[in-house]
Amino acid sequence: MKKLLSSVLALTVFASSCAYAKYSDVPPSEDYYLSSTRLADLGIISGYEDGTFRPDNTITRAEFTKIVVCMMDKEKEAKASTNLTGFFDVDVASWHTHYIRYAVSRDILSGYADGSFRPDNTISVCEAVTILLRTLGYTEDEVGYYWPDNYISAAASLGFTAGIDLAPHEALTRKSAAVLVDRALFAKPSASLSPANTYIETTGYTVLEDSLILDNDLSSDSVTVLSGNLKKNTASAYLSKTQFSVASGDVYNYAVIDKNGYLVTVREYESGEKLCSVSGVLNKFTDNNIEYTTVDGLKGSYNADDSFVIYYGSDRLTPQQAKSRISNGTDITFYGNSYGLWNIAVIGSSERLTPIMASKNYTDSDGYLGNIPINPNNLTVYRNGEASKLSEIKAGDVVYYNTKTNVMDVYAKKVTGTYYSAYPSKAYVESVSVGGKEYEIGNSSATDRLNASEGAFDIGDKITLLLGKNDKIAFVTDNAQGFDYSAYGVVIKSESRIAQDGENKGSTEFVTTLFMSDGEEHDIVTDKLYKDSIGKFVSINYKNSLAYLMNRVSVTKDDYAGKIDKSSRTVNTRYVLKDAAIIQRISDENTAVASCELLDFDKLTASKISEDNIINAVSGNSFGDIAILYVNGLENTNSFGVIAGFVKNNNSTVGYKILSNGYQESYNLSAASISTSVGAGVEFKAQNGVISKIYPMRKIASAASVKAVEGGRIYIGGKIYKLADDVQIADISDTSKIKSVTIDDLAENLSASVVLYSDKADGVIRVITMKK
Repeated sequence: MKKLLSSVLALTVFASSCAYAKYSDVPPSEDYYLSSTRLADLGIISGYEDGTFRPDNTITRAEFTKIVVCMMDKEKEAKASTNLTGFFDVDVASWHTHYIRYAVSRDILSGYADGSFRPDNTISVCEAVTILLRTLGYTEDEVGYYWPDNYISAAASLGFTAGIDLAPHEALTRKSAAVLVDRALFAKPSASLSPANTYIETTGYTVLEDSLILDNDLSSDSVTVLSGNLKKNTASAYLSKTQFSVASGDVYNYAVIDKNGYLVTVREYESGEKLCSVSGVLNKFTDNNIEYTTVDGLKGSYNADDSFVIYYGSDRLTPQQAKSRISNGTDITFYGNSYGLWNIAVIGSSERLTPIMASKNYTDSDGYLGNIPINPNNLTVYRNGEASKLSEIKAGDVVYYNTKTNVMDVYAKKVTGTYYSAYPSKAYVESVSVGGKEYEIGNSSATDRLNASEGAFDIGDKITLLLGKNDKIAFVTDNAQGFDYSAYGVVIKSESRIAQDGENKGSTEFVTTLFMSDGEEHDIVTDKLYKDSIGKFVSINYKNSLAYLMNRVSVTKDDYAGKIDKSSRTVNTRYVLKDAAIIQRISDENTAVASCELLDFDKLTASKISEDNIINAVSGNSFGDIAILYVNGLENTNSFGVIAGFVKNNNSTVGYKILSNGYQESYNLSAASISTSVGAGVEFKAQNGVISKIYPMRKIASAASVKAVEGGRIYIGGKIYKLADDVQIADISDTSKIKSVTIDDLAENLSASVVLYSDKADGVIRVITMKK
């Protein structure tokens, strides 16, 4: 992978030039290959203009001084300093003057008693390690006063000199310098300098320990890295600028991220420290037991508990979630700190999958996806993350087909709107603004349609983005195929502003915020203000780069009201499309700024939709199937939990500690406090640690014991009550240590007293408290 480096040190030719780490005279088998490549990644040492590194050449005092200043990431600061060094043999016009001046001012090195610096003298091994120790903040008090013996010993204890077969006073070669500096970067600095684990962290880099490369997208140079506690931490994606050929499945001691968020280099483990792993092919996945055959043909199995983490690409899954995504024959690799004690597993092939745009509505008998043959045997299809089938792939869908595992991941999300702006520029476009949102490009074919090349779309054009993995742009068209969900929305607010980008930059423009069927708010540049349409359901049309909004005529509500049947996906016998959006208004009708949320049809708890619930609707085809429902009061999407304590300030309640979904968190209040007690059920809405709404829950029933309880029901006091799918159960026996328990725990303690809570008088039970 190529990387253009900034001006870095060419140890003999000091003119600035681009450098590449794969030197013609440094084969990968050499023990200094990794160090020389890593230092080129970091802009500390580079080679010569002819592509060589010349590893056996020696280094002068001036050259090593520059290396150390670059290692400190202080080259710009050094060049800005005075060129007066105080040494009679350092020419003020020389290339090395500023580096010497800076290093001496930091007490990293000094000159000789006669007032000279001797910049062209060859530097020795002991001089180099002394300079490096001082750079890391180590003083004579820490190292010792006997030079060079104490310094050589200190360098050895920090791992600088292991394997370097040079006497202390011998001239330092370029290959040995690369190894010494590389090791110093990742050594622990003096506590007086920094508490960091590695010196490189003190220079502004972020160092990710125990880093596993989950995904490496060669088309966009995006690398997904999981680091640290593999089970608890989440993966992050970085643009890669390293010259190392990192690949999915690689494990490194360190991954280094620069101040701009780029992965700039990686560092391998020392011998014996590496994370353990075993790779194989999945044979069977039942309950939580994973049976596999290793690449060596050995049979194995692993019993994964509920906290075990499985990655499919960059998707983090529980065993239960992964089970529906894995088919027998899938590649699987386990990772952990010791063999058999695995932290995570990574499934699926590591091959790079190129997105394909579906050119038609598919049938189960189709034999090709584009020009790729479809294997109908055990074909697994996921559309928008849910189990699907080939016949549900529609024209305009984005498909990733892993032929090795015979799995298709299909994405149907589309965004239609005005091409507002390109970032950082249209000539070098990496992301674009459409429909008030910025979208990152994830495929080269999309780049070709959005950049400055001939035939690409212009700023101001109406376009449709077809989004693939991680909501990145896979393809761009000038028309939306199928039902155009982005042609409708609910007006949230409307205001004027000075345009910061786009064709109107510097001028006043009207911006209307719409809540749309993707569940997000979009800022649309409109022809006028639409304050009279706040909370209204509108259609969106485009003309001359502007959006024109039109209030939708109200539908006949009894056509859409009736019984909800999730198994047949119908409301009052009217079919609800797979991609249907149910938008629920949660703000008051006449508010100055509206608020909405997106509901999932498959997770509705309501059994029917009344005419009072319906605000508007749109059919998606000539059959009248429901594409968009705009409702209010249909579903309660608040959270439910148990009061575990109070947050006080001067004896006033300013927040609550609430146990919800298995976790206890402290929340501040932006709403009025309520009369409640520890162990009571509450209904609340919170965001970013702040409660905006909170209510006491309805106490439906209580009993001194439980007669029976199972998955969806509980029997107490001579009556059976229905439980919510996500019912919260809390053990409040000790109010100082309230904890979440499962239905199985309650079933084992039927003699416990219980209280049942709901959000409605006739609603399902959402919270149960038990006391042993």
